[in-house]
Amino acid sequence: MSTATRTVAVTVPDWPLLAALDRHQRRGESETQGQVEVEVESPSVLDPAIAPVILLDQHRVTHAGAAAREAGVLPGMKRRAARAACPEALVLEADREHESALFELVAAAVDTIAAGVDVLRSGVLLMSARGPARHQGGEEALAERILDAVAELTGWDCAVGIADGHFAALLASPRGRIVHEDRSAEYLAP
Repeated sequence: MSTATRTVAVTVPDWPLLAALDRHQRRGESETQGQVEVEVESPSVLDPAIAPVILLDQHRVTHAGAAAREAGVLPGMKRRAARAACPEALVLEADREHESALFELVAAAVDTIAAGVDVLRSGVLLMSARGPARHQGGEEALAERILDAVAELTGWDCAVGIADGHFAALLASPRGRIVHEDRSAEYLAP
């Protein structure tokens, strides 16, 4: 029997990019308030999978949406190189405070399913799986309830991984895997 605690890891892919897009959209909405004619941005402008979006921190790319990555933008690139690779990209600046504050909505959504949520960093949270899984009718049901709660209460997609220990759960999360009890060593093996 494993001594590691069954752990749930919840991740929101490209969280800093989603938070920056949210901030950009909110600024756009606040600038148009009070005007007679309001021009609505198309939803594809704010979807990093469709429209190229680049997130910068100290003049370096930290995240790039799928369309920008497809155009050749990579994390670590300088602003100028990223703009040359994808001139039509929407360029946003990182704001760690906004990321953290906005991620509290995700944590609150998960907290409606089970108490004891620990935010590891913006975009990633951890919690014990054993009690909540028993309460929800199993680990699969727990994962589904978390996915549904985050989508319903925030509108964002997330990924849930469950495994023995924090590290294995974090690696299982992006793929949405539930690693069976006492099988984490096999899952982590090369």
